[in-house]
Amino acid sequence: MYGDLDLIEIDNRIDTVMFKSVLRGTRNPTDSTLWFPKTVFEDNVNVLWIAEPQSVMRVGKGKPRRFTFGIEDRSPQFLRSFAFFEDRKGFLYTTSYAGNVYMFDDDEYIFIKEPISFPPRLPT
Repeated sequence: MYGDLDLIEIDNRIDTVMFKSVLRGTRNPTDSTLWFPKTVFEDNVNVLWIAEPQSVMRVGKGKPRRFTFGIEDRSPQFLRSFAFFEDRKGFLYTTSYAGNVYMFDDDEYIFIKEPISFPPRLPT
């Protein structure tokens, strides 16, 4: 479960519920804290990917890592930013609110912009 400034693991036991903080947040992003998470995705190797308004956090073994995107991919929405999916081969992709698609290159440890995009959602 995530809130504005944290990621929490919930352990539902028979007679009680335990809350454990997995990753804390701050109002100013740092290398090891969350900044207003919007979506959490667990990939096929149990790495968590957390969408923030202007970036994506990777939380796996070791230190968390933030990948910041350009201003064209920053979300103007409070509730939405990046979405995640994997293809049949296990490659991770993220799409920005603006519709740009990026593939995560595990060897280079970067997101690479794909030559396709989804149309952005227009206000109704």
